[in-house]
This record gives sequence, structure tokens and C-alpha cells, in this order.
Amino acid sequence: MVVTRVVELVVHADDLLVSVRRARPADAVPDPVHPRALGLVADELLAIVVARGGWDLEVTDARTWVRLAAGRITYDVDVLADALRARYTSDAVPDLGRVLPLL
Repeated sequence: MVVTRVVELVVHADDLLVSVRRARPADAVPDPVHPRALGLVADELLAIVVARGGWDLEVTDARTWVRLAAGRITYDVDVLADALRARYTSDAVPDLGRVLPLL
């Protein structure tokens, strides 16, 4: 239950950051999302995708992955490839267009 609250907190704090940075310069607004909380949420969202499809993936860009998984940015295969990578070089990042968004 605690993890679900952290997911909500991170996603909504990131939403707030995006909306405030539209009104003010990027340097004027500190990031409200703690890096460890962002990493936790990214890992939990990836665990859901892995459990559904059985892929062996890892997060390379946590913020982009959380935004994709939460439906905050439009799904694009190239953006997904920046956010995730296959754990083994012989594998590839699958097209998760039918799985996303999770939230």
C-alpha cells in the first residue's frame, strides 16, 4: 500500500514540475521528486510490465519511463528505447504500445 502512495506522489509531483516549468524558467524551480523515490517508482512500474510480458528489461531513464508508464507523454518507440533497455545484448526492447500506459 505504501508503494502505491509513493507512485501517486511521484507522478503528481512530476506533473506539478512540468506545469510550473512552463510558467517559469527551468532553473527557477527545484525538482520536487526525490531521486530515490523516482527510482523506486520506475522499478515498480517496470516490474508490472515484466510480470505481464516476461521481458528482461532495465530502466535507463527513470523520469521518462515513469512519464511513459503513467501516460504523461505520448508513447513512441524511440522514447521507450531511451527509457528502457534489454538486460542482455542479444535481446531487444519490445514494443510496449499495447501495454502502456499502466496508470
